[in-house]
Amino acid sequence: MNKAKLTVGIVSCNRKYYLKSLIESLKQTVDQDIELIVIDNASTEIGLRDYLIKEKFISRLIMNKVRKPKTEHMTALNQIVKEAKTEYLLILSDDIQFIRKNWITDSLFILEKYDEINSVSLSALRKSTLQKIFGFNKSHILNILRDIFFRKKIRFQKKYKSINENFISFGYMREPIDGVGMLTICKTSLWKNLYPWHANDGIETEFKDSSGGGEYYMIKKARKNKIRGHMITSNLPVIATIVTDKKGFNAKIRENFRFGKYFPPTEKYYYKISENKKNENFIPFSFEEYVIPEGIILPLDKNGNLIKGSINLDIKEKI
Repeated sequence: MNKAKLTVGIVSCNRKYYLKSLIESLKQTVDQDIELIVIDNASTEIGLRDYLIKEKFISRLIMNKVRKPKTEHMTALNQIVKEAKTEYLLILSDDIQFIRKNWITDSLFILEKYDEINSVSLSALRKSTLQKIFGFNKSHILNILRDIFFRKKIRFQKKYKSINENFISFGYMREPIDGVGMLTICKTSLWKNLYPWHANDGIETEFKDSSGGGEYYMIKKARKNKIRGHMITSNLPVIATIVTDKKGFNAKIRENFRFGKYFPPTEKYYYKISENKKNENFIPFSFEEYVIPEGIILPLDKNGNLIKGSINLDIKEKI
């Protein structure tokens, strides 16, 4: 009998090095049983399909046979929600890595205890992002007005305590859910009530947007369904986006091409997996404070802030 309370769903396409680092780091950091679903979007990268078929940690593997670049990401999200059998769901892209151990119990405890919490963000955030969210500035006024317009209330930032960790909500600075569910834990029932996602919702989307408008579509749908709670984050980051380029990029799949530098980790991981550090504060450690690279150099600006890029169109490989 499956006693897992959490389903982890991964959407993957032609990035074997990232995917292996992700799955291996997931194995090393879970503190209870999980259900792992992997959706592969018709990858052709040598060795990727064989790796997935042989990986016994995967509970459910769906290997789509045909690439449909404009809609495949949203289709994969719908497949994950449909297949999920547990109470909670975490959706991931394949370009991230887990960076600390024993993160599930505290995250689920906080979701179980407070109905007002819709999602728990696991992502390591840059110093500049944390300063924008938790240090008052003009963007706060705009987001307060947005809350009043869409929710008829202001979701002020709040602090929460779990078993071993402190959490804080983004309040009016973030939507209650991520538009594509990425890097956040939610109750599976929430996604089953909101999905399916639809791409190309009558709006123009940039080439860098893999969701084809699906992210914006889901945010609108959540507002319409009066999802008014909080997205929160632990003071100890759990997940870090893989960064492999001095301009803050990693390899991205768009249409039938891979853009950006693409290479395996020097050892098993791109980042060191840490034991839980002590953080008595509620404001999270930043990416720059917490993430320890292995065999790569993180791109930092003159102020020590991680440089964030989207897609490197200068490096292009047909797949």
